[in-house]
Amino acid sequence: MMRRMQGITLLEVLITLVVIAIGMLGMASLQLGGLRSNHNAYYRSQATGIAADLTDRMRANLQEARAGSYAASEPPDDPGFDCRTSFPDGTTCTPAELAQADLYAWYQMLGDANSGLPGATATVVCTGGCGSGNPYTISLAWDENRNGQIDAADVAATESDPAIEADPTLVLEFAP
Repeated sequence: MMRRMQGITLLEVLITLVVIAIGMLGMASLQLGGLRSNHNAYYRSQATGIAADLTDRMRANLQEARAGSYAASEPPDDPGFDCRTSFPDGTTCTPAELAQADLYAWYQMLGDANSGLPGATATVVCTGGCGSGNPYTISLAWDENRNGQIDAADVAATESDPAIEADPTLVLEFAP
């Protein structure tokens, strides 16, 4: 007497559903990783553009750039004027005033939520003393992993432990 097997088809369907569900979760994970990488690339592109903006300002005012007027380790105080709008009667800013206004406007742009860099900080340092031929080092750091703080201090730890995720720092050298 032959027994009839029942329930095998249902078991096969359940196993197939589990395999498909695991595959779909894997695809969703890959998609999420791709989105994260794309967003991080956007941040790095924004940082490069912001650093290039300051180098363009320095090129336009070489005299003061070579004198070290663009060096700043923190956002400068408001100079109280803007060289584009504060001198409507035909007078202009001096090169020193232009450097002050440029640096203030650049730091304001960096701190603006529309700059594209969350929690950005910057330093602009004359390497080897300011003077003709000596480069500036522009360092930009931002909160890439969006945890509310800049983890640039963890960069060395990431080399030994890939589980630690540090925020990047863009370092650009520019010789005016």
